[in-house]
Amino acid sequence: MTGRLIGVDRGLAQVVVIASLLAAIVVVPWPLASWLAKADWPGPGSLAHAVADALALDWRSGVVPGGAGSALDGPTRFWQVFHLVKALLSIGLLAAGIRALMRSWTLSAASGSAAGRLARWVGSLAALACAGVALLLTVANLQGVIAPLTSVLGFLPDAGPSASTGAVAIRGALAGTPVPASEAIVTDFARYHLALAVIGMLAALAVAGLAVRAWLCHRTIECVVLGLAVASIGVVVAANIGTGLDPVPALDAFLAGVPTR
Repeated sequence: MTGRLIGVDRGLAQVVVIASLLAAIVVVPWPLASWLAKADWPGPGSLAHAVADALALDWRSGVVPGGAGSALDGPTRFWQVFHLVKALLSIGLLAAGIRALMRSWTLSAASGSAAGRLARWVGSLAALACAGVALLLTVANLQGVIAPLTSVLGFLPDAGPSASTGAVAIRGALAGTPVPASEAIVTDFARYHLALAVIGMLAALAVAGLAVRAWLCHRTIECVVLGLAVASIGVVVAANIGTGLDPVPALDAFLAGVPTR
């Protein structure tokens, strides 16, 4: 009885930790990044307009975006710190999710009753879903840490017509003679996608290892889900390698989506 109570307490503790990390991922990154980067944008809308204005100013001034003296330096630095904070929290959530998953696999065999086995199975799927979400968040935010310029330029469509000046100018340079500003953006855009490809390959190896563990633990459903996840990650990795090696068409397509009115 005492051992069972200890097991229940540990399970509840894991639920509290996971719930706390999920809440922290939603609430903490923006204010903490604002404090660390000494930024004062109250929300994504204001940051989007700041990015659009900074890009237009850099282009008119002939300054390389994200480089020395760039008006985009502030938004880019803030967004990089935001992704770093969120990545660290996501890694913590990933570790907690995997720990809960391993615990459920270890204890499922010890559940004698049908109700106990069902509870362990539901807990296993919940932990697997938690780990999956955490993995996606970790990968996406590490990508933003590595290539923050491209990541912050992702706000351009949200800025509305005010972003069209910079977008049109960059598209013109992509179609004609490249300039240092457009080359810097193309280089970072390629880095953004190649970073995802590398991180994705590492994630696929980790998920494949987890699938093997599931098979050894006779967790057939989880093994199939993890195997499908590996295949899906492989498709994403291949697509990002292609974009990283030839970034201009994808970058042009993104900029074409920036509203002009």
